Amino acid sequence: MNSNYPVRVFIGIAAYNAEHNIQRLLTSLCAQVEQDFVIDTILVYSDCSSDTTVSLAKRLPDSRICVVAGEERKGFIGAVQYLLNESSADLTVLLNDDILISDNKFISYLVGGYASSKAGLLCGNPQPVRTSSFISRAINSSFNAYYNMALKIKNGQSMHTYDGKVMALSRDFKDTLNFPHDVRLTGNVDSYIYFYCVSQGFSYYFVKEAVSHYVSPATMKDYLRWFIRNNANEPLMAEQFGRLVDKESKKPRMIFTYFLFLEFLKNPLGCTFIFFKVQRT
Repeated sequence: MNSNYPVRVFIGIAAYNAEHNIQRLLTSLCAQVEQDFVIDTILVYSDCSSDTTVSLAKRLPDSRICVVAGEERKGFIGAVQYLLNESSADLTVLLNDDILISDNKFISYLVGGYASSKAGLLCGNPQPVRTSSFISRAINSSFNAYYNMALKIKNGQSMHTYDGKVMALSRDFKDTLNFPHDVRLTGNVDSYIYFYCVSQGFSYYFVKEAVSHYVSPATMKDYLRWFIRNNANEPLMAEQFGRLVDKESKKPRMIFTYFLFLEFLKNPLGCTFIFFKVQRT
């Protein structure tokens, strides 16, 4: 990459009642080492938060931070649309408000992946925080099995490594991206963006080095709500993107079973518990 023409980066955070994490997240973003790129803007869009998200975000003394307090609840799709419309950068990075970033080269890894791959859509590598909670450990075991399987498919370059907690869109793809007028047809926004990307001939790139962390659900109710929402989304995506969804979603069951078995050896009670809970949904 030519250092005379640094990549311009826009970072957008769709925030809702994120007072517990927003300052920590912004502090880590402000501390990013800018090498061959510049962060033009770090925009926090508060989707009508009822807590202190806005006031806490405004306290950080960095001119790149811009905080917008939404006055009407838009939902995640509305927040994402707002952030994308505000960006004119080479690379638009969208982050969930609950992730943790400890590496000051996190954005650099995403930019490096973009520079080397010229992909339309890139994804970071969110990893669950280790925990002593039985339910969270069970959920993490399930994640680990799926994640290790995903790394074996196309060297990690498939939708199985895709996670909407950290997304980066090239300017060409962002300017092409259109959402349905009926937001209900979007379903899971993350999935819609992925399938739209591939359907339009853009490539996807998983940036393994861009590690962030998140806390897994602490209750089965929250986990099952997430699980049901994501699985119910596939038929909706198939209506819009046809056979592409089935093609991209296929996974090698033998490989998954192998890694699930390895997780079972580490956490037999947790794996048994999560398996039977999911089977009953």
